[in-house]
Amino acid sequence: MTPSDSHESTHFTGATEYGLSDAEYKHDDILGGRYRVISLLGRGGMGVVYRVEQIFLGKELALKTIDRQLMSDITVRRFQAEARAAFAVDHPNIVSVHDFGLFDDDTPFLVMEIVQGETLSDRLKRGTLSVAEATSIYIQCCLGLAHAHKNGVVHRDIKPGNIMLLTDVPEGLDTGVKILDFGIAKLAHTGEAQALTRTGEIFGSPLYMSPEQCSGGKADHRADVYSLGCVIFESLTGTPPYVGENALMTMMMHQTATIPTLKEGSLGAEFRPEFEHMIALMLAKNPDDRYQSLEDAANELSALKRGEAPRIDSTSRTKPALESRVGMVNINRDNFIYTMVGIGLTAFIISAWFTYFTQAANIQIPNPVVVAPVKIEPTTPINTSFEPRMNEESIIFDSGIMHGDNEFVSKMATDSSLKQFKHYPFAQVLDVQYCHITDDGIECLQDSKLLTLCLANCSIDSLNSLAKLPYIQNLDLDGTRIDDSSIPKIANLKMLHILSLADCNITEAGLRELAASPSLEVLTLTPKKFSPQFIRELYEKMPQCVIYPYRKTSKIQDMQLAADKKNYDLTLEKLIATAEKSNKNLGKIGALQSELATIRYHQGRRKEAQLLADKAVAQLERCGDLSLLPLPLGVQATIAVDEKDNKKALDLNHRGEQLFVDTVIHSSDQRLLPMLNSYTYIPMKLRTFDPAIEYCKTALNFIERFPSLDRDKKSYLIFVERIGYLYSMEGKYDLAIPYLNKNVDVTRSNKEKDPQSYMRALIEYAHALNKDYLTRKTLYKEAIAGLEKLGLPEDLNLKEHYCAACQRMSEILAVEHDYDGAALYARKGLEATAQYKHRDENNRRPFFIRLLITQLRAAGREEEASREMTKYGVKL
Repeated sequence: MTPSDSHESTHFTGATEYGLSDAEYKHDDILGGRYRVISLLGRGGMGVVYRVEQIFLGKELALKTIDRQLMSDITVRRFQAEARAAFAVDHPNIVSVHDFGLFDDDTPFLVMEIVQGETLSDRLKRGTLSVAEATSIYIQCCLGLAHAHKNGVVHRDIKPGNIMLLTDVPEGLDTGVKILDFGIAKLAHTGEAQALTRTGEIFGSPLYMSPEQCSGGKADHRADVYSLGCVIFESLTGTPPYVGENALMTMMMHQTATIPTLKEGSLGAEFRPEFEHMIALMLAKNPDDRYQSLEDAANELSALKRGEAPRIDSTSRTKPALESRVGMVNINRDNFIYTMVGIGLTAFIISAWFTYFTQAANIQIPNPVVVAPVKIEPTTPINTSFEPRMNEESIIFDSGIMHGDNEFVSKMATDSSLKQFKHYPFAQVLDVQYCHITDDGIECLQDSKLLTLCLANCSIDSLNSLAKLPYIQNLDLDGTRIDDSSIPKIANLKMLHILSLADCNITEAGLRELAASPSLEVLTLTPKKFSPQFIRELYEKMPQCVIYPYRKTSKIQDMQLAADKKNYDLTLEKLIATAEKSNKNLGKIGALQSELATIRYHQGRRKEAQLLADKAVAQLERCGDLSLLPLPLGVQATIAVDEKDNKKALDLNHRGEQLFVDTVIHSSDQRLLPMLNSYTYIPMKLRTFDPAIEYCKTALNFIERFPSLDRDKKSYLIFVERIGYLYSMEGKYDLAIPYLNKNVDVTRSNKEKDPQSYMRALIEYAHALNKDYLTRKTLYKEAIAGLEKLGLPEDLNLKEHYCAACQRMSEILAVEHDYDGAALYARKGLEATAQYKHRDENNRRPFFIRLLITQLRAAGREEEASREMTKYGVKL
């Protein structure tokens, strides 16, 4: 079964029609002087769609107009943008537009062809597509979208519900697929998209959104490539590539998680390597690494359809033709400090939830579908009779410990070699499968906050020391001699989310004891060992847990699948009640309460949000699952900011940061740097900069220890610049300068590819140099000239930086009595303020006017100063 789409769209199927009792227009109403209403086809997003007859031609069509309840200036403009986008393309695989305009009351309308068939979403409810079916369908999708892209239109919401499979199409014609709903499409070459969308606003459906859409960044035609890759993946495997616990986690997975293979998604089905590689290209995190044209993808699918090997090489990934490269994945640097402080009110995780929930009712919570459980893949068995010599076993982990590693793997480990971990606090992952390990060896690990422990096929037969590893989240005991006597110790692990017990001596009685676990979410058992009746019993007793391979979803997830997505808050209340009924100690209760708290906060029901967040914190503290605490703590901290309880907000934010860092794997969890970035928002909002500096330094420490977290150095630059900026705000210029200088050095090395970051770094560095006027002038001049050459771009807050640089240059030159030069830069700043809406324009523009007049007078240019005073109506 496929999850239903999480962004409602309108289908023009002609298959399901509704009465007109609640419709604004009634049967036989004449619209626009030429369209007679026949019936209501459906509602979706901001639109209402009617089946109409063009009375002069006798032709039935679909007429879409805006729901009057949602009518506003912005919805009208967006509707008109959709009409223009759809009208701009004419292709057999895109629903054609026949007419658009305004009714007499200025209500906009759009008239399209009616297509008979079913959506791909409906088709997938009956099962996955064969490779042959998928190939035929997606060749047509690729060609249709490629045509749209060539005409400057980006769809931005490709999903199964927006792909129509037509009926009664003659075999051999490539017209059996139609792409629907250009409701959030963007005309790539116009500035209108900027005018109709807020900075950082997210459009799309979370299950199919590209990483750049998830981060609120700019999305060009390559976002459609990614979304189509997600759809193909789901069509062949039965599940989208990324499905998180909630919408936020799904969007974070798009940005950070490893690209799954079709084999992994389908739980073991084999696909041609060429097909796997094509999907990997489409799902690349960086837009530059994807197909740059869907025509290339269509050609390669056609080759596969003919049984030929497609040519997948670098030629299909040339630089983009439509828009400039989108900055990817770690942290969006646009509008750096001001925007971050501005959104600090919805700090930490709740800010991402807000972005999600502010899509009116258009985006709904995605349905949960669990793919293959996350567990360590077994390595090749080794000869366990081999015993390493004493001097060898004592140094197995020596090198990693000396380097401060956090992940350790060995096929030769023994209890003796695990003694190396005594007094070592940094181990988080230990994989010693097929080794001779006993409970005595496990006891040596207690000084580390171990998160993942793989003991698969080890000789261990008891787990008495497990209680000394309270942070364990993933435990693999496959193929061990563990029996029911160890189950109480396992059930008592407060943060254990994933447990593998395949091929162990565990009985039904032991698993009934395991049902008391407060945290378990994925349980892997021996296939075909337990009866359906017993699995059903566990399913009821552990509603939060997937029992693999017997079931692919938990009871709570099944309830989510069946729920009314329009009233997800009511669904959450039911889920909380179901979880409480089965086990009042479940951490899942706290997680659901946290989720509901974010919704209530967004709805303006702050008292309810506070109560829910308090309950969630109490629940999670009681059950001991510290890994889930950061979200409700973030809600509490945000409310404390609203209530101006600054100390409480900072304390809660700091506790959340500490818990988050303690409960994620530092070397590989791609959430680490973006979340540390988020934790700086509240301190910066409250102008208490030391905690923000501390979190930035923590991030830099992780980047230094684990360079793979930030291969392109984007996060590094953000944290370095931020530390320098915050030290400057505190007046600690001696501490700021080394960081800002480093930022200049790194961005200079890449200034040919990214001149904007370099110009910004020059200005930030110059600000901190304070009394070194000579160096400051040199830096400001280079940056101002560079930004003028680039046309004063909006990105990275650069126009504001340009104005600040002009102001400082004018002031420095005035100190040096170069009043003509001071007037020149004052005029540059004044002219820049006229080009854009500055958030402080009412102060900034008058300031430059006064600065210009003052410098003209100081230069003895009284006549010119008088003209400026008259022009701007200023008296000094």
